[in-house]
Amino acid sequence: MNSNCLKSVVLAVYLFLIMSCLQNPHDQSADLSTEDSLKIALKDSLRKMELAIEDSLRQAKRDSIEAALAYANRPWKISYLSDEFGYSTNEKCIVTQSDGLFSNSATSNSYLFAQIIITKIRTGILLHEYNRSKPPAKFIDSRWQKGTLLMRNSDGRTLKLPVVDSNWGHSGGLRFGGTLHPEIVKFFKASDGSIEIYIKDNFSSEYRFSINVLGFTDEYSLL
Repeated sequence: MNSNCLKSVVLAVYLFLIMSCLQNPHDQSADLSTEDSLKIALKDSLRKMELAIEDSLRQAKRDSIEAALAYANRPWKISYLSDEFGYSTNEKCIVTQSDGLFSNSATSNSYLFAQIIITKIRTGILLHEYNRSKPPAKFIDSRWQKGTLLMRNSDGRTLKLPVVDSNWGHSGGLRFGGTLHPEIVKFFKASDGSIEIYIKDNFSSEYRFSINVLGFTDEYSLL
């Protein structure tokens, strides 16, 4: 109910009570003080009612703003994949991102920007070393298994998967398709809150970051 409707209700109640007070004035002079007292009490009650309604409307507005902000800041967001030229395609995905740390033979605990992109059929993990604008890392190895992905949720359950594809896009990124993708989705759906992620290649590179799976199941259902 909007504020105009609430004000109309208050006015209607006010008029009804006034008319009730003024009906059958059998002794107007004798009842004058009583009538005035009723009017004062009625006015006071209606004012309190108006203040209560205004407080309720303000709280509803605050709740609406907080809900909108929470939705805007949700961990997972619907997006669309881009093609080789950077143009958006019609393929939906959900995306989350996180800051973390990485180490290798040349550096220790340097800044990492990680993104996880999930479609209906595959999962991509993009590891940007040092800054967000740098192309994602590629695991270059002639062997079938190029590294290891290990995840641990807030309940202590873990999921360990091989990294076998480092061609999410032309610029890099880890790709998990086939039977690996459903395992990741199932693990995310069964988890609550934070998931710690550790990725290692077959040499010296290590990547650590955490993601929040709050709302993941709802967003995934929209794909």
